[in-house]
Amino acid sequence: KIDSVDMLVTVPTGLKVAGNGLLKNTTPTIGGNRYEWQMRYPVDYYLISFAIAPYVEYNYYTHFSATGDSMLVQNFIYDDPSILQNNKPQLDSIGLIIDYFSTIFGKYPFAKEKFGVCQTPLGGGMENQTMVSLGSLAITLIAHELAHQWWGDNVTCGSLRDMWLNEGFATYAEQLFVEHFKGDAAAK
Repeated sequence: KIDSVDMLVTVPTGLKVAGNGLLKNTTPTIGGNRYEWQMRYPVDYYLISFAIAPYVEYNYYTHFSATGDSMLVQNFIYDDPSILQNNKPQLDSIGLIIDYFSTIFGKYPFAKEKFGVCQTPLGGGMENQTMVSLGSLAITLIAHELAHQWWGDNVTCGSLRDMWLNEGFATYAEQLFVEHFKGDAAAK
């Protein structure tokens, strides 16, 4: 793990950069913008990511029921109005899932930064720390990748041969999500 990361990415006008941690600054440049992302939590190398596309942001703050503290939920989705329209309920549920998982696993481990999703052309998802990459905005995939923030990102395996622990915990948490939010019949 490395203790902190600063990422500087310059892109042409019309594109945005989604990344781990907090967006500290966006600086106009000739023909584009420079994005400065900053992570202050320790991170494993394979969990660092940024994505570039003509994104729109859909952001809000969620609150932890145990403390009342708030945290940013920052989402980068493709610039197509139907995507937000069709997926807004899933994106709006992220805060509820963060709060629920915080009651069973302990407070979200990166609460001083954020959690968010970044739409990408993947066949599934990747649990990049604080900003997961998703090929689909399906709520069970979001819950699975969110669970990795505790099991895989905050607590990480010693080697890739132990990756089944990360995936096992995230799959279990996905099932806990279904049971809690959709009921016993859906869980079965």
